[in-house]
Amino acid sequence: AVTAEKRGKDDPRVFSVTARVKIRFEEEDPYEDAIDLQRLCFNLRNAELDLKGRSAGRAVSMKFFKPVQFTAQIFAGGAVFLLGCRTLLACRHASAAVVKCLSRVLPKKIVKYEMKVSSMKACADLRHPVRLEGMYWDQREHAAYEPELFSGLIYRMKEPRVSFLLFVTGKLVMSGSKHYQDYVEALEEFREIAAEYNSAQYIASGDPVVS
Repeated sequence: AVTAEKRGKDDPRVFSVTARVKIRFEEEDPYEDAIDLQRLCFNLRNAELDLKGRSAGRAVSMKFFKPVQFTAQIFAGGAVFLLGCRTLLACRHASAAVVKCLSRVLPKKIVKYEMKVSSMKACADLRHPVRLEGMYWDQREHAAYEPELFSGLIYRMKEPRVSFLLFVTGKLVMSGSKHYQDYVEALEEFREIAAEYNSAQYIASGDPVVS
């Protein structure tokens, strides 16, 4: 299987990964918060209590710049969300950095931690222009395209469950899966579909091209 670290030239390139880290402590009391958010805000210079959104008052956000640049959203229950990582490897480094930082501040000893990918985005290039309007009319069951509002076509594949944002240049963004292999398989299938709408072939044949 192709991995994000050992990908080929035409394989999807991961550019955004969100992960969830669950931290386990040596002594856990079900009636107490696993992480004292107030303690974090007082002892860490780059920690701020979230005041907006669904996590308002329930999480602390911390910005890290080493070993990789990312933001950690830390909840009192012991869950940490890693935002802004560009690769799976960066997520692993980020989770280790968060655990190391918390272990220095919190009185409880961290026994173990587990990281799981929550979402992943990847990009790729079909290496040929695409007739988006023609593709939309033939693939209306899976596609959405409103050029007056946005220049890209959205294509939703059912198996594997992956969404494509495709532009007329052939460049695309993939989302909807936690697994890199899903993107590899989906892109291989999508290339065959998009090849039927290659604008370059129509230009060469002299037929009119509709984007």
